[in-house]
Amino acid sequence: MLTNLSIKEYIQEVDSDKPAPGGGSVAALVGALGVSLARMYGHLSISKKAFLQLESSIQYNFHKSFEELQICEKRLIELVDEDALLYPRILQAYRLPKDTIEEQNLRNQAIQQATILAIEGPFAIAKCAYDAILHIDILLPYGNKNVISDAACAIVLLEATIETAIINMEINLASLTNKDKYNDYKQSIITLRKYTKEKKDQLMKLAHPLKVEE
Repeated sequence: MLTNLSIKEYIQEVDSDKPAPGGGSVAALVGALGVSLARMYGHLSISKKAFLQLESSIQYNFHKSFEELQICEKRLIELVDEDALLYPRILQAYRLPKDTIEEQNLRNQAIQQATILAIEGPFAIAKCAYDAILHIDILLPYGNKNVISDAACAIVLLEATIETAIINMEINLASLTNKDKYNDYKQSIITLRKYTKEKKDQLMKLAHPLKVEE
């Protein structure tokens, strides 16, 4: 499993002539790191006097989102390995025999099934990363301002995770022949990109107000 490798070993796996792990697996790892930064922000907030003086409902929602982020982190770690298994399935499908009409039909069916999996994989990464951003939205106003830059970095990393995952979706979407599924995924991509940008821009005004403008 890729997640059992050291950081250096994983980087060397990516920096090789192997087609996987690729962009999707890397996106999941970056997302997991982004979530870990957000949770660090939480860890360094929940014991502070200012936090403990907040209303109980605010503390409850903070803790709830803090716990949900751990679930996101765990899922993204799993997706580091799961995504790396998707491209080999596409290659396997394309290598099926195609000498007869029956073989061609079976091959095309296998390609489409593998293509859908190759779209759903990065889609799961993107959705998980977006969920994490929504939980950061809950944490951000009430956390330790001394480490808010780490929350800002988490948001940027999660945005990158989503965009990288979407790119991988789009690459595979081009091979999808089912028009209804194609249109559904296309609309999901448009919506996810829009909401991600809006939420990121909103949160960064609070998380990184010192950004140098051109």
